[in-house]
Amino acid sequence: MIYQDTAITPVRMYLLDDHALFREGLLRLLAADPGLEVVGQSGSPSAALDEILAASPDLLILDYDLGSETATQFMGALRERAFTGRVLLVTAGLPDADALRLIRMGISGIFHKQHSPEELHRAIFEVAAGRVLIDQEYLQAIVAAGQPPEVPRFTERER
Repeated sequence: MIYQDTAITPVRMYLLDDHALFREGLLRLLAADPGLEVVGQSGSPSAALDEILAASPDLLILDYDLGSETATQFMGALRERAFTGRVLLVTAGLPDADALRLIRMGISGIFHKQHSPEELHRAIFEVAAGRVLIDQEYLQAIVAAGQPPEVPRFTERER
């Protein structure tokens, strides 16, 4: 799905993923859409931090496993530096506890790399428009984690 309305300002994005092949493929895919503008990209969290703050993108596309650190650690540093853009985590997977932690840190979406390019386009525009988009797998785990453990109920005789 290609963005059609070029009268609207493009979504300005920064890509942070430590896998060069995935990052380059994503750059080529997104460059074909006039509704998207990639303002920077990096494979290194330490190099990306200052670049992201200088570029001030509308949306950061962030991988969970960044090699030397995780998105959870990176988000902590990013929030300390007062980044106000939206963050879409694009990942092959992450622990449920980290998904919950990242949501509490203010990410706007969790998107699985197994989904199609068309679904990624939709997710980018939805998150850029202010919607929260969390993959169903993580929503179910978060909801389950928020429920207290079931307390066994004993009959009067068992007590």
